[in-house]
Amino acid sequence: MKLMFDNWTKLFALLAVACATGMNVTAEAAVVFMDTFDRETEFDLNGSMTGITNNTGNAFAGGVYGNGFVDPAYPGGGASGGAGDGGSAKIHENELRLAVGPGTSNAFVNHNFVNLGSKVFSVSLDLTGYDGGAGSGHGGGFAIGMSEAEALSTGDAQNGNTGAGDGDFKMQDGLQDGGNQVSDVAVSDFWAVLRGDGFLQVGTKGHNFPASEGVFGPGHLNSIDVGANTGTIKAVFYAPDFNDGTSVQYRLFFNDQPIDIGSFVWTGTDENYIGIDARHGSYVSFDNFTVSVPEPSTAVLTLLAVGAGIVCCRRKS
Repeated sequence: MKLMFDNWTKLFALLAVACATGMNVTAEAAVVFMDTFDRETEFDLNGSMTGITNNTGNAFAGGVYGNGFVDPAYPGGGASGGAGDGGSAKIHENELRLAVGPGTSNAFVNHNFVNLGSKVFSVSLDLTGYDGGAGSGHGGGFAIGMSEAEALSTGDAQNGNTGAGDGDFKMQDGLQDGGNQVSDVAVSDFWAVLRGDGFLQVGTKGHNFPASEGVFGPGHLNSIDVGANTGTIKAVFYAPDFNDGTSVQYRLFFNDQPIDIGSFVWTGTDENYIGIDARHGSYVSFDNFTVSVPEPSTAVLTLLAVGAGIVCCRRKS
């Protein structure tokens, strides 16, 4: 693709504007998948397609969502009452609720997001609330870059346990309140989780905290104090391809404000299942789960805006 600029001065001016203003790189975006959860199916995320925009080419004959970890009473019923069994999942008042009851739960889209027709894509999710208080061990967010087997292997959002004692894998590793161990491994290539204490945690595959909380592991990318435990989490990715070992750049936004930039290594070729994970003692609610790519008319600007992060200052807590 040829960039039509009169000179390099204009190019660098555009980069400066993108950096200074936090260019909304998804302002003109084509939705690949979106769920507004505007349906009343209670304890069955797959009970209806209402509220779902589906441009994936996948008919979802087996259901839109799968679950790596969810209460055995689901679908159809609430939590069994045992935290070790996992929490339930439901749609209530046009929102998604995960970690319903005393345990954690997650859900992932039954689609491999690799045939996007673009090297740039974004994922966005609103965390809208909790039932009761929330601290460092509570919250939720999204995770990308999983194989289907990895998504299905995920367990409790804190320690990875599945209740059967046969694994320590989890979707993300951003929710700690002292019980996390080195063996509790996140399987997604990138995750962004908003905690109940107002920190937005960002990481990649591996463990975040060793046994001693506060000492970061190789799965940690950044912790940002955003001063809120609800809001919109969005990440824009530049992925040259989905091959194992590829370096992928990201820009992270909170409530449409740029707050972090960085990169991570893609693992597993052509593996990009995307999910939502949560932990709370009652429930965490979400809305507007979206995967999108830029419209062709804004693709060049999107690439520049993502790349502009390389020369911008990174804000850390």
